[in-house]
Amino acid sequence: MPNSKQLRILELLRADPSLTQQALADHLGLSRSAVANLITGLINEGHIVGRAYILADEPTPSILCIGGMNLDTKLVLDHALHLGTSNPVHAAHSPGGVIRNVAENLSRLEHRVSLLSAVGDDAAGKTLLEHASPLMDISLVDVIPKASTGAYQAVIDPHGDMVIGLADMDIMERMDAAWIRNTRVHLKAAKCWIADNNLPQNAMVELIDQAVKLGKSLTIVGVSAPKTARLPKDLTGVDLTIFNRDETQEAFSTHETNPKALVSYWLKAGVRQAVVTAGTDGVAYGTTKSIGFCAVRAADHVADATGAGDAFSAGLVHGLDLGVPLENAVKLGMANAYYTIQTLDSVRKDLSPNRLTTDKEHLYD
Repeated sequence: MPNSKQLRILELLRADPSLTQQALADHLGLSRSAVANLITGLINEGHIVGRAYILADEPTPSILCIGGMNLDTKLVLDHALHLGTSNPVHAAHSPGGVIRNVAENLSRLEHRVSLLSAVGDDAAGKTLLEHASPLMDISLVDVIPKASTGAYQAVIDPHGDMVIGLADMDIMERMDAAWIRNTRVHLKAAKCWIADNNLPQNAMVELIDQAVKLGKSLTIVGVSAPKTARLPKDLTGVDLTIFNRDETQEAFSTHETNPKALVSYWLKAGVRQAVVTAGTDGVAYGTTKSIGFCAVRAADHVADATGAGDAFSAGLVHGLDLGVPLENAVKLGMANAYYTIQTLDSVRKDLSPNRLTTDKEHLYD
């Protein structure tokens, strides 16, 4: 049975079968990628026969997001943590995963997004796919029988800072080099790629190799300090890296704390552009020509800081896709993170291109 949005699409198409996806999106107040997924569902269910009505309006190449998606459980402490005893919390469950969060941010910023990931054939996987379907193309997500969908649990203190995070991402080991090679046709069709560091090392090596061969822009986003060991030492062919200070220190076995100095480590490894975030200590960014720094404006209220990095990465990529200079793209990312951490949502629901531009101008211009 079609949902309410799909029924509205059918009504519009009955009135005017020549409507394009963008026209339908404008009518419904949705992104074009959301409409594309709703139409796919209608075709699969037999409510729409054929695709002739969109042949004159072929979709633009998508941003391909590659990596983990999981179900998040956030346990927010009512009081300071006491080890060795029971602590009262209130729990919230939401879709998560670094690359999934980045993909949702980009979709809300009206980019056409495809997600390349894996879930188990379980209730959590179904929940994640149902949530993502209206926002992005999920046709490339593998549903793996007898595998468990990724899970992430975070304990959050009363100030919104993470006390500890626990991740079960074993399913990501299925996304190996052979898996990447088997998706080459989709890699080739995409406009650019963004991968999180959940991928096994052989998959990351293969992805970088394919980026060089196909001439594609590849961005790599960090997920945790321990997983930086998955990165190859030679990152030539990577267009952009986005890692925090702890991840960078772990990646290069250094005690250096200056974010600008840490940017140079990525550049020396072969990356064309690098960004290092350092929490409230600011963000450094640069190329082989110059390295810059931007101070962070502290939020008055922090509800949950765990979605900040993903929001930052998406805002940054959004800016670069628009062709703005790296410094301004960084500020768009910082603005997105600033407002995201003031909500309990991993991805803020009020996000839009105009809103993000206004946010950035308010905070940093």
